[in-house]
Amino acid sequence: MTTRLVCLIFLIASTCVSAADRTVTFTFKNESQHRLNWVSLVGAKIDPMGGVMSPGVFKTTVDLVWANDTTAKLTFVEFESRKPHSIEISFEDATRQIQAGKCRRVVVAILDYDKARVSCEN
Repeated sequence: MTTRLVCLIFLIASTCVSAADRTVTFTFKNESQHRLNWVSLVGAKIDPMGGVMSPGVFKTTVDLVWANDTTAKLTFVEFESRKPHSIEISFEDATRQIQAGKCRRVVVAILDYDKARVSCEN
């Protein structure tokens, strides 16, 4: 086989593998005691669905193409007072794990009005 053909086969295979590795299941979880409206990410290339979330509720987006974001702002509004909140979150660890093929599910857990946790699960 020629070197050119081997390189072409490698390029096609590696492109397919990397695209598959970047597809994740993304979940917002409301682990706080607060009812939240308009849960979303700002400043990210991904756009998972959050919307209205009561305590204990989670919303999942399946087959989300991961865009290798490193940071974003988690935004939401208090249900009762309509006060907006914004929490800076990091996706650096999740992105590294996704790129290494060690993670297929990203979870953003809202813990309180000023606290959130990002985890990457298999």
